[in-house]
Amino acid sequence: MESQEVRSSSRGQQERAQQHAELLTDPVLVCFSDEERSGVCRVECLVQDALVRYKACEAFYNIAKVIRAGILRNISGVFDGLCRLYTDVEQNIKEGAQSLDRLIRDIVMEQRHFDFAELIPLITCRIHILNPNVRQLVLGWIVLLDSLPQVDMISFLPHFLEGLFSILASENRDFRMKAQHCLESIWDTIKRSAVDRPERTQQAIAEAWHCRDWRLP
Repeated sequence: MESQEVRSSSRGQQERAQQHAELLTDPVLVCFSDEERSGVCRVECLVQDALVRYKACEAFYNIAKVIRAGILRNISGVFDGLCRLYTDVEQNIKEGAQSLDRLIRDIVMEQRHFDFAELIPLITCRIHILNPNVRQLVLGWIVLLDSLPQVDMISFLPHFLEGLFSILASENRDFRMKAQHCLESIWDTIKRSAVDRPERTQQAIAEAWHCRDWRLP
């Protein structure tokens, strides 16, 4: 009986937390940013700023564990925050960002009614950023979306195909291999789609070709 009451209380707390998700998450997301300072203040605040960002990352992780899907109400702010943390100069903050990223991916994978189309502009506007940490983040999300059967990657092809080809030309071997693996997986999806829905597939390929800045060899 007591165990049931505890579980019921826990669910109630989670529901209340989800109702106030933005009030919980938005102030923490602001702390992910390292605002520019100058002079003596800049020097004196470096260590303190890094500690604030690390604690903010830790706090957001703990909040996300509780409210789960509640953080997705501001997926744009969350993804932007991840990008900021991934490019942080402090290694422990980068490692914290990777843990947070894995948790957010797990939360996204749990959702049955999430609009995955919301993620596409967040990815495509950053896919050409040369920072290797951002590329690592973006590639990971493309691979994740491609692995989800409920996501129609063919319809999003015009948005990210060019960026994948640009990563394929990267000097970073690991990125090239990941981009190649992703392109091969998408190619398999295209071949299957060409059989089941040929008109839709042809249209997506035509749009991707029309939007290109790249050339096939």
